[in-house]
Amino acid sequence: MKTMTRSRRAKIASDWQREFPELGIVASGDLFRRVGPILEGITLNPGANGTIYEPIFHVHCLARQFPAITLTLPHPLLTTRTRAPQSITVLHHEARYLEAASRLRSQVPLSLTGNLKLSDVIAAYRAYFAQPGLGYLHSANLLFDDMIRICAYAGDLQQAQALIVEGFEIIRQFPPEVLECFGGAEQWRKKAIADIASVDQLRALADAQARLLVPEPIPSAELV
Repeated sequence: MKTMTRSRRAKIASDWQREFPELGIVASGDLFRRVGPILEGITLNPGANGTIYEPIFHVHCLARQFPAITLTLPHPLLTTRTRAPQSITVLHHEARYLEAASRLRSQVPLSLTGNLKLSDVIAAYRAYFAQPGLGYLHSANLLFDDMIRICAYAGDLQQAQALIVEGFEIIRQFPPEVLECFGGAEQWRKKAIADIASVDQLRALADAQARLLVPEPIPSAELV
């Protein structure tokens, strides 16, 4: 059974990049592009035993300080019949990656080419938030954090402010032990308001996070 070596990981990343030419390969062997305040791309997540990898679409909001790229809005490659997550063996990569890449492209919630509309990005967050069985309630503060900052970065302060009101009403219903983790709903609301007080500072933060997390040159597009 073939296992994932450095050279094989590089070959797998190169093969996937040919299918997604508007993404760039970063040091981790994953594929990304920058669209305004977000990183968007595909992680080729190696399995624990090194014999498989899992293609996973995801985004990461650059408009908040964080030391690593998060798997936000994760969408793994799914089987056609049962819609179950599917991995690819290193052994069968050559035979399967072309069809897998085409299938993942058709399944992901956001386009991986061209500019993205702000409305489509927020709709993708809301669709993820609405999925049952994901324990989404206790991560609502993080999802709203992203949506608020993305809207503010794009200059839509009215929508950002509306999201603060909406998020507060949801977050205040969290169990006390969860609220204690980030200081409570009122503290979250005040911080969200403060974080979007200066759009220029928010955009500067996104630029700094991009340089920190992805120092390699990668393709970019606009959030419109």
